Amino acid sequence: MFDKRFRRTLSEILRRAPRQRSSQQHLVRSRRRTRSESGTFSGHRPYSPGDDLRNLDWNVYARSDELHLKVLEDEDRVGMTLILDRSASMRADDRWTGALRLAAVLGGLALVRLGGLHLARGGGRDPVLQGAASLNRFLDLLEELSVEDSKPAALAGQILDRGSIGRVCWVSDFARPAEFESALALLRRHGGRCTGWLPVLATDRLPDADGYVLFADPETGQEELIQVDSQLRGAMEAELRLLARQQDAVFGEVAFHLQRFQVPEDGDYRIPAWSGGGMVYWA
Repeated sequence: MFDKRFRRTLSEILRRAPRQRSSQQHLVRSRRRTRSESGTFSGHRPYSPGDDLRNLDWNVYARSDELHLKVLEDEDRVGMTLILDRSASMRADDRWTGALRLAAVLGGLALVRLGGLHLARGGGRDPVLQGAASLNRFLDLLEELSVEDSKPAALAGQILDRGSIGRVCWVSDFARPAEFESALALLRRHGGRCTGWLPVLATDRLPDADGYVLFADPETGQEELIQVDSQLRGAMEAELRLLARQQDAVFGEVAFHLQRFQVPEDGDYRIPAWSGGGMVYWA
């Protein structure tokens, strides 16, 4: 999923990421200063440029010759929660690769610009990553994800139970918009902010009349090749328009934004293509 060429593109996107706006910079600095002396020690994390040097654990440095910071439970805060839809429909064609790489860009920006990232995987305690030094671990966690049909409302409840969620980025095909209604409404009621990211493939376009289309069921693996006539093409076009309206309506009802991201074609590693012309910087 994350070959050398994509990793180079990702590194360059993160390097070019705009500086925080002043209010966001203040938030990050405040988060790093807020360390209660009565907090419970929960482990270490690698040092990242900009971290408070007063929190370095010099005993660890003496043993390993590497800089690590002490982490207290009250520092376990996030600037972004990333939800990646793992339902079977996301595995069609190249959508899963596109979704993972889009998630890598969004999550990487959160680590660089916001300091902390909660990767919501569903089930158990999901990892919270801190700082740019966690990028490789984050990519490893993404590649380990498997198919799982988690209900959107259950996922929303789990991340809210955690407490600090930051902004929420939800990467999905939103193939069943109605299933997201209660989840997005729940986030809205609790003051959350969510942006939906829908990976769009070049193969999502309508087939030509008199051509053929292969229908595949991602759950059973069954396939059927059907010739496309004008009636079938018209029906498919109507269904796709209806789905798009339903997706927009679900997000519009709670005043959240749905962003359709055109996944670059295979072999396209251009920075503008993977940064969406710069729009991902404001995720």
